[in-house]
Amino acid sequence: MPKHDEGIENDTLINYHWFLLKKLSSILQPFYEATIYGQGHKYTLYHWFTIIDWFLRYLFDVKEDFKELREKYGDSKEYTYLETSAFASWEKCKQYYKYADKSAAYYAA
Repeated sequence: MPKHDEGIENDTLINYHWFLLKKLSSILQPFYEATIYGQGHKYTLYHWFTIIDWFLRYLFDVKEDFKELREKYGDSKEYTYLETSAFASWEKCKQYYKYADKSAAYYAA
C-alpha cells in the first residue's frame, strides 16, 4: 500500500486483486440480469417469485463458496468480508422468500 503522502501511481493491482474482481463480477452478473429481466410491465408476480426462488439457491451456493475460500485462505480478510456479505444477502433473500410464502399472491401466481 502506498503511504499517505504518495500518489496512486504506486498503487497497483496484483493478480490476487484481479482474481477477486473477476469473481465479484461473475457473482454480481445475475443480479444485473435479474434486474433487467424484471423491468417493465409485461412481467407478473410469477416471474418475481421465480427470480426469488432462484436467488435463494444461488446465494446459498455463493455463501458456501466464500466459506470454503475463507477456510482455505484463513489469513485473507477479503474472504471473511465476502463470506459475511454473502451470508447477509442470503439472509435478506430468505426474509423476502418468507414474506412471499405468507402471501396469498404466491399461491395464486
